[in-house]
Amino acid sequence: MLTLLRQRDLVDCQFTYRGKEALKGVIGGAPYPIITLQTERSTDKRELDSLERTVAGVSFAEPISLRNYLHSFMEQNKVEIPIIVLHHDKIDETKLPKCYDALKTAWGVGEKEDTEREKAKQEANDYDDVAAVLPTPETPDLVPNPAPAPAPAEPSNIGEINFTVDRMIEEYWSSGKW
Repeated sequence: MLTLLRQRDLVDCQFTYRGKEALKGVIGGAPYPIITLQTERSTDKRELDSLERTVAGVSFAEPISLRNYLHSFMEQNKVEIPIIVLHHDKIDETKLPKCYDALKTAWGVGEKEDTEREKAKQEANDYDDVAAVLPTPETPDLVPNPAPAPAPAEPSNIGEINFTVDRMIEEYWSSGKW
């Protein structure tokens, strides 16, 4: 899409074809074209890059040639051609590539996970708010937590840490005040 936009002077960038490399998880590990874009806005830096390319014998790829190569590559390797519509165009979902359904599903799962993560985070924050004020056997009404006890000397091994944590959890849950 960018090559066509560049061909029509609708975007200002240059393309460099860097060859093909195998990319993990992309078309079964078959070598995939590596394209870079130069989007430098500084005319001084562009001129320097152009001079360097001249002495190195490296040129930019012609947008239409690069587009034709990439289109042919995608067809031969059964890579679905992406469809990009303008913001005011209506999308005909029946004409979208199959991979769009997979992406839609993946985005849905991601959104659900984000929602659940936020809910868990909020519940943890709510718990911290409640834990700041706990009932005692002497006063069943909620009272402020006493100042935390000074930290004991550091345990010398993980067994002592686990024992201490287990004891604290047991005391809390056996109190019946939770």
